[in-house]
Amino acid sequence: MKFGKKIYTVSELTLSIRTVLEEEFPLIWVKGEVSNLSKPSSGHIYFSLKDSLAIISAVWFKSNQNIGQNLSPESLKNGSQVLCAGRISVYPQRGTYQLIVEFIEEVGIGDLYVELEMLKQKLGKKGYFDESRKRHISKNPQRVGVITAPNGAAIQDFLRVAREMGMPFRVRIYPSTVQGENAPAEIAKMIEIANSEKWAEVLVLIRGGGSFEDIHVFNSETVADAIFKSSIPVVTGIGHEIDYTIADMVADYRCATPTYVAGFLWEPIENYIQMLDSLVLSLFQNINRHLNFRLNRVSGYLEKLNAYSPKRIMKNLEHSLFKVTNDIVSSMSGIIHRKERELIHLIFTLNIRFKDIVERTNRNLKDHTKILIFNASKKLDKLERDIDLLTNKVYLADPTRPLYKGYSMVKRLDGKVVISSKELLVGEQVNILFKDGERLAQIIE
Repeated sequence: MKFGKKIYTVSELTLSIRTVLEEEFPLIWVKGEVSNLSKPSSGHIYFSLKDSLAIISAVWFKSNQNIGQNLSPESLKNGSQVLCAGRISVYPQRGTYQLIVEFIEEVGIGDLYVELEMLKQKLGKKGYFDESRKRHISKNPQRVGVITAPNGAAIQDFLRVAREMGMPFRVRIYPSTVQGENAPAEIAKMIEIANSEKWAEVLVLIRGGGSFEDIHVFNSETVADAIFKSSIPVVTGIGHEIDYTIADMVADYRCATPTYVAGFLWEPIENYIQMLDSLVLSLFQNINRHLNFRLNRVSGYLEKLNAYSPKRIMKNLEHSLFKVTNDIVSSMSGIIHRKERELIHLIFTLNIRFKDIVERTNRNLKDHTKILIFNASKKLDKLERDIDLLTNKVYLADPTRPLYKGYSMVKRLDGKVVISSKELLVGEQVNILFKDGERLAQIIE
């Protein structure tokens, strides 16, 4: 029997349905309760989303589980109320449709993120995040104001690392709660008090790790205003390296953790000791080299002076005198006396000339030594500035530095860096580099 209409095979019909669904729902948000949760060894997570009237199957592939997620795979449990972003597709082997999850978060967190983004835009327009307004933080400050919970682990870690640096410092703690609804106002008040006292060279705002809700107090506009208005530079060290708050964005400098703040403010005293030893050694080498040069010149002067030494002249004169004496032995005594006076005067004159030459040489030696020490000091200052400049250039040229601020780098499998989304094809596999490793991903659209 033949029909006038198209006859589909099962696979053709399934493919057509999948195409329609994927085109109609390229990206949707679905809210529901997790049930039938399964976590096999493959790393993929299978579960169902349900409400009081319906249920839908969902799969969260391993490749999507570490891409900007706000809910870890370990935190996902049966009964969790979640909000999933993904696309609708069809599983051909069973003929069922399912949600391919690309992003998942707890219900309620989404509202916080929306509020956070709106606040970021507001403060950004007011110039709170401008790099041009951020101030330089001097190394090795001696007076540091710390705003944190006085009994928390963060202040203990901060002080421990600061002491390990070995540099002299004094800390004044401005106590404040760092979570809860009262925390933003307390933090802002402590910043205001520290500015009124004008004691600290730099203010440090620190807190240990916690959940998104705990850290969220540092996304407060109240805290952002206090940091922005502070006349004292502010350094933050809030949570863990992956935590990045509005307070971090407004601060003059952001460190990943409280311990990183101490390492940023103070350098190990051993570095300065080694640098000083090296400079002293270089100074002594330069001084010795120049002194040897000057001594060689003085030795040359002394050799020339020996040719005009009074002893040599005296010997010559004695010889002449002996000859003259023999010649004029019969001459008048007046002539003998006159010659003796001339001889005495000549000896006195030669002694004076010798002393003048020695004194002038000593003065020249002292003047050259002062010039040498001055030039060596200038050279050491220039070397120190050159070292600081080269260190800064190396730090700025580090291609992996953006990875520690939460950015990532996309590379093709052949190692070529991708700089535009237009370079990638759907289905193509790429490597995504993070600060602590890389992950294999696939372009899905």
